[in-house]
Amino acid sequence: MNRARLEHGKRVVERLRDAGVADAKKEGQDVLHMDDWGHARDCGTIACLGGWFSLDPHFREQGLKNARDTTPNTTSLVPCYQDRTAYSALALFFDIDNVAAHHIFAGWNTNRWDDAVERIDDVLEGRDGDELRIARLEQENRLYAGWAVSRE
Repeated sequence: MNRARLEHGKRVVERLRDAGVADAKKEGQDVLHMDDWGHARDCGTIACLGGWFSLDPHFREQGLKNARDTTPNTTSLVPCYQDRTAYSALALFFDIDNVAAHHIFAGWNTNRWDDAVERIDDVLEGRDGDELRIARLEQENRLYAGWAVSRE
């Protein structure tokens, strides 16, 4: 695991959250949208965590790019690293396995910045396999419990 890169990723998330990006809306969607790698447009950027990371200058200096860098006329932010794309690129870049990559970056995750930090922490703490699956279910349960309370 590349701890330095994961720690930097947490700082990126915290900066975006603290800058109020979590409250910004583009085209009626949150700008953290975990089920879409993302698109960078003049009207604003909507992306998942991997898409946002592919825009970070520090990560870009270390070789993490996105499809806009390799494919003409696209707005896609699908992460690219060395000869890989998407989850396999992120797993290689952060030196984590595919289970951990999906835990942090998968589209089924919540669109909350604080949950993204928690998912990175799970991996930094050495959780793996079933522990990561349980952590994801715990996040979902908190989300659904919040919806139930807000509808009452």
